[in-house]
Amino acid sequence: VISLIHTEVPAELSGKGVATALIEKTLHYLEDNHYILVPLCPLVFAYIKKNPGWARIVRDDFKSKFVS
Repeated sequence: VISLIHTEVPAELSGKGVATALIEKTLHYLEDNHYILVPLCPLVFAYIKKNPGWARIVRDDFKSKFVS
């Protein structure tokens, strides 16, 4: 189990999709390596909310927040 608590990119890269790319790569890594995710970072949480297929790697007690 891994908790993602914060996503940060340099200010000069803000708004250029870098944080989204970082989240996507991280989620693929976690899935490929059989981690279970606890999405505490608001940005990661929002990304999974918009892409609920990623709930498949979220810890069971968080899944209900992403799928209805």
